[in-house]
Amino acid sequence: MLFKKYIFSSALLGLILILSGCGFQPMMATDSSNKQSFILAVKGDGYPAYAFRREMEKQLALIPQLSEKPYRVDITVSGSQTGASNALDATVSRFQSTYTAKYTLGTPSGKKTQKSTSVTTSYPAVPRDEFISKNAETAASTRAVIALAQDVSREIVREIKKNQRNDETLKRQ
Repeated sequence: MLFKKYIFSSALLGLILILSGCGFQPMMATDSSNKQSFILAVKGDGYPAYAFRREMEKQLALIPQLSEKPYRVDITVSGSQTGASNALDATVSRFQSTYTAKYTLGTPSGKKTQKSTSVTTSYPAVPRDEFISKNAETAASTRAVIALAQDVSREIVREIKKNQRNDETLKRQ
């Protein structure tokens, strides 16, 4: 029994040495040394707000460090759903969802920028099958809030870069 443990631990140690010697790194390891830090606050109801927050976290994690101090991002996500078209028997055959993100970007220097971005999508409704309609609604709303989060993160990067250019211009003068 002791011999088996010795063989196993020796093999494991050898494998670790070989892998670390060739530069192996786990795929999902993150390097947070050059990432911009954000304080993110998302307000909203239900699954769309949850999906939006998750995508925002992913998008903000991709932004390289632009300042040593963190930026504060406060976002309110809201959505609405309306009938977009009707069938001949007056049932709704297509729905339209609009999601809006109103956000405030607070810079380390204390400046605040307020903006709003919206995304609209539509999806079919099948009156005979509620399951299909609900799946279409969930898929469309998830895609819409992911696209909204990507739009908001791009706007945040634009605002940060614009703010940095303005600060550099003021320093030169």
